[in-house]
Amino acid sequence: STINTIVETQGIFVHLNQSLQYLKNSLLPVIVYETARLLQQYKELNAYFTGDAVAYYKEVNIGFAIDIDKGLKVLRVKSAVSKTVKEVEDDIMALSNRYLDDCLQIEDLTDISFTITDLSSEGVSFFRPLVNMMNSAILGVSSIDEKLQRCVLSVTFDHRVTEGKLVAQFLT
Repeated sequence: STINTIVETQGIFVHLNQSLQYLKNSLLPVIVYETARLLQQYKELNAYFTGDAVAYYKEVNIGFAIDIDKGLKVLRVKSAVSKTVKEVEDDIMALSNRYLDDCLQIEDLTDISFTITDLSSEGVSFFRPLVNMMNSAILGVSSIDEKLQRCVLSVTFDHRVTEGKLVAQFLT
């Protein structure tokens, strides 16, 4: 199932851009930062269904989907919960550069406990992301509607691990 919420974005970059060096006017660093913290509280979203039971990750390793004409990959921001927004941005940039340079290591692509797919630069007003293997949920970020000053966040989740009420609370 997928649950969506609308996020008001008016004036958000006035404050965010003060913390960002490279990804100005991007929600991704702050969404990774905030999601990592929330996953400590919403443990079912930092888990996966094994076929017999639910397995919970001990660490919060956020993956972010990237596809810049070199194939879709999900890159890992390791231990995201212990990082500042600036450190998250630095990790996103370093991983993205390794992706572009074809220098990714296996540890850049594995042990991802939750995934974020950000299509905000693609002009997408809404979409339903698909849950990755070994995850119980995925967060999709749509484009900011400049006229309405808002964007849609969507969480697709595995009902074998959690239910809509918890996902709705997470999104709130």
